[in-house]
Amino acid sequence: MNALDEALKAYIEDETKQQAYYELFLKTDLYVPIANQGSQEDIDKEGGVAPMLLESDDKVYMMLFDTPERLATWAKKDLPYAIFSGAAIAQFTPDSLYWAVNMGSEYAKEMVPDEIAFIKQMAVSGSTV
Repeated sequence: MNALDEALKAYIEDETKQQAYYELFLKTDLYVPIANQGSQEDIDKEGGVAPMLLESDDKVYMMLFDTPERLATWAKKDLPYAIFSGAAIAQFTPDSLYWAVNMGSEYAKEMVPDEIAFIKQMAVSGSTV
């Protein structure tokens, strides 16, 4: 269990811990599987990545993982990825996109557009709400 897992567990047990979870999420480096073809070395050199988006039940998700091991476990193989802070991801996420955080782990969380909008506002303002 890592710090983000602990923060999510605390938030699930006590909704007043929501703010702490979101603040940690914004500071966490997240591994985003990308749609670009090529090796991880090519991606690291070239930059300019597009996140892999998955559709389920008429919702479009961006997959986010807090470790490369969780990403590989979910994907059942190694996938190329980019690393962004939660704050950076919030800034480039379109309004209708959902986030799927740490899918396949005990501490998975789906984030809906309204929740993401709140997190975006936190990232933009740089302050706590």
